[in-house]
Amino acid sequence: QDIIEQKDVLQSKHDEWIRNASLVSTREPSWQSLEALVSHAPDDPDLEELKRETTAILENRLLLQEPDPVQPLLNSIHDKLLGLLNARKKHYNSIYEDKMANLQANEYFKKLSPEEKHVILNRHQLLAKQEIKDLDVHALLNHLNKLSFYNWDTKIAALPSQFQAALDEAILEAAPEAKSYSLPRTTISSHAELDSYISRLKTELETILKDGSSIILK
Repeated sequence: QDIIEQKDVLQSKHDEWIRNASLVSTREPSWQSLEALVSHAPDDPDLEELKRETTAILENRLLLQEPDPVQPLLNSIHDKLLGLLNARKKHYNSIYEDKMANLQANEYFKKLSPEEKHVILNRHQLLAKQEIKDLDVHALLNHLNKLSFYNWDTKIAALPSQFQAALDEAILEAAPEAKSYSLPRTTISSHAELDSYISRLKTELETILKDGSSIILK
């Protein structure tokens, strides 16, 4: 009798192990994607609860819980991160459009041939805006593995400098005899300091004019 009862218990546990193994194989890919996406998540109040829920699944061993706790969480973190990524792309594109309009309107850039403009824009990685796509989980992970949110913030911050470098190169191409001059940055607190600043500026610009036909103020 004991042998028969033991057999029934073992059979029941065997069936449970089979079911659990099947659940693990089904949910593990989603869990791995969830962990990978969470590792890319920036500091953002909207993401903190999702991070805590992900940690709870691991710490409390809830992977096999019913209903499935992983897929809804994966869907939520995917949607949040995709939204944050596309918001950064839109910000990048907004700056790009503004700076590109200024560059195209610049008198020196206008003097260049289409081929010369293309070379300069290509050299400074300014040929195109960012594409905003509806990326699935796999594509979003691939994108963030190549360019993290931190890298995106750096990329956005560097964009004005890229356009300035492109303009500097265009000026050298269109007017090689012109001299560039960056206005000194300072704090002026009185009329006397203003007069002194203007006087120094006038002296420096007059010196440059002796050697060049024109001055480009930056």
